[in-house]
Amino acid sequence: MAKLLFSHPRVFRPLVATSMRSADVANKAVIAGRLELNGYADGSVFENLKFQITDDSKKKNIFTGTNYKYPAIATLYATGVTFDGCEFESDIATGVCGINYGSHASGKLLKVNNCKFEGDFYAIRTRTCFEITNNEFNVYTDQGTLAAVWTWGNGEAKTQKNAGATSVVFTGNKNVNASKVYGVQLTSTTFNYCHINFDVQNNTNFYELKDAISSACDYTGKVFAEGSETF
Repeated sequence: MAKLLFSHPRVFRPLVATSMRSADVANKAVIAGRLELNGYADGSVFENLKFQITDDSKKKNIFTGTNYKYPAIATLYATGVTFDGCEFESDIATGVCGINYGSHASGKLLKVNNCKFEGDFYAIRTRTCFEITNNEFNVYTDQGTLAAVWTWGNGEAKTQKNAGATSVVFTGNKNVNASKVYGVQLTSTTFNYCHINFDVQNNTNFYELKDAISSACDYTGKVFAEGSETF
């Protein structure tokens, strides 16, 4: 068995752009607790790591934005971050999702590719500023219908303002649970969903995008990529 090259048991808080990867993909290094990033760590990349829940993952109020205070293993704000080949857990009893992302700055995308998410709660909470591609989701609860990605929107509700969170890419993902979940859910009533560019296609075993919206929300100015699901 290969030696575990890195394990961080509490809170990992890089203050500069950080690149971290497992040397042995078959024996992923572990971050057990919480990864916490802000704008100082913009451009960070994490590859082939395994993120596990501990008591430090369960803490709220990590960032000042009132809508981003939910607990997660990876809590990210105002920063562009890439995860590739990583594994995440989620837990409904403690409200811990895999990733909680609060950026709305244009270009500061959350990029998640070739990762795995497992648990009984939302895999990802995020503003509508992301590229989530080629991932495997296995999330299910009998307490309601989950989403792989639950989103806050672009700008303040009832304003149609454009805050910069205008890129939603959810392509090539697979839900391996027997029960369907929403792929991208757009139901926040504290944010608008205006002026967003959507590319949602080539996903497997998710409810359609049109089933994951709310009539209480504003979707003015939406644009769909060629081949994307629409609503």
